[in-house]
Amino acid sequence: MEMEIPWETIAIILLLVIIIIFCVCCVLRRRRNTEARSGKTDTGTIQYHKVPTSATLDLHGCSVKSALPRLEKFLKEMKQNSVGTFSIITGKGNHSLDGRPVLKPVVQNHQNKHGYKHKVDPKNAGRIIVELDYYNIV
Repeated sequence: MEMEIPWETIAIILLLVIIIIFCVCCVLRRRRNTEARSGKTDTGTIQYHKVPTSATLDLHGCSVKSALPRLEKFLKEMKQNSVGTFSIITGKGNHSLDGRPVLKPVVQNHQNKHGYKHKVDPKNAGRIIVELDYYNIV
């Protein structure tokens, strides 16, 4: 004896399955994003902000020797996560012996060397805004 299942019941079951899959995907994406936002580097924390520049690396107070590996790691993470625009805080040089920034020219030279489009934030001279163009990265 065959029992027929009404098409309305099948449609409701399919709809529920789709909703469950969608919810699981949202939870997994939220977990992955939360882990990325709280990601620790070897020498500090990468800070993520809910602003147009989605991620910020704060190198303020670092030495050149410790800043370059952090910068490389950060850029790698930004490329892996396809982040288009982000910022790097280098400081203005207020705490340098001669009052000039030390990290800012090093970071700018690094960006030029690797072909990254960047500019100094017009509102904050100690912040560099970087835009990754995934078609033209050297």
